[in-house]
Amino acid sequence: STSSGVPTNAVYALANMIRSILNNNKPDYCLVAFDTHKPTFRHEKFDVYKAGRKETPSELLIQFPLAKELLNLFGFDISLQDLK
Repeated sequence: STSSGVPTNAVYALANMIRSILNNNKPDYCLVAFDTHKPTFRHEKFDVYKAGRKETPSELLIQFPLAKELLNLFGFDISLQDLK
C-alpha cells in the first residue's frame, strides 16, 4: 500500500509479470487488454456472459489507473485508453 493507504498489490504483480515477459521472451510486440465495463458483442451473442462473476473488488478497481500509468512507464502506448 502507498503511504496514503492505496493498495498496490495488483500493480506490483503486473510489474513483475510484464518485466518477466519482456526479459525472458524479448517480444517484438506486446499487448495488454483491459475489460470494459460496458456490454460488448459477447453479451449480445451469449446473454449469460459473465453472469456468475462477482463484482470487481474496490481494492482492485482503484489500482487500474496506477496499472495503466505503470504500463506507460514500461513503454506501452496507452494513448487510446482513458486513465480513469
